[in-house]
Amino acid sequence: MSNAIKTDDVDKALNLIQKDRVDEIVSNASYHMRCVVGAIVSLAIIHEESWAATSRIFRKYTDIVSKNHTPLKYRRVSDLLVKLENTGILVSRAYSHGRNGYGKEYKLKVDPGLVGPSVDEKYYASLLEQKQRADGIKEYQKLMKSQGRHNLANLYSKLLKDF
Repeated sequence: MSNAIKTDDVDKALNLIQKDRVDEIVSNASYHMRCVVGAIVSLAIIHEESWAATSRIFRKYTDIVSKNHTPLKYRRVSDLLVKLENTGILVSRAYSHGRNGYGKEYKLKVDPGLVGPSVDEKYYASLLEQKQRADGIKEYQKLMKSQGRHNLANLYSKLLKDF
């Protein structure tokens, strides 16, 4: 038996270190910061959006928080996104809307599967369930389009927006 270190071993160790770092950052974060991270994870998992605009993240954050607390204002959430970027969990890029000005998009630098459980185990499990339901709706939507039932396909498209 060889004691040589393989690249697979190094990859596993790096993932473990990254998971520990993410756990440390997210578990010590405020409730609202965890909700912002949860919003980004939700957009990455369910909507498969690698880049999400600040306004999209804010709307998702508001949906999450408004059930139990008063959500923060847009500017404060924007500040939290900058703080999260400084921790190394997120990366951002600026984009242009032409005459409507500039905006900022954010993307997770780490796998959503690493971050999600750190936010909240139950929340992450519910996201995975929602993802399965959304995938089922997408498959059914494709089937309806292939059968020429575009009205039903459009109806399922509206259902997907609720996720």
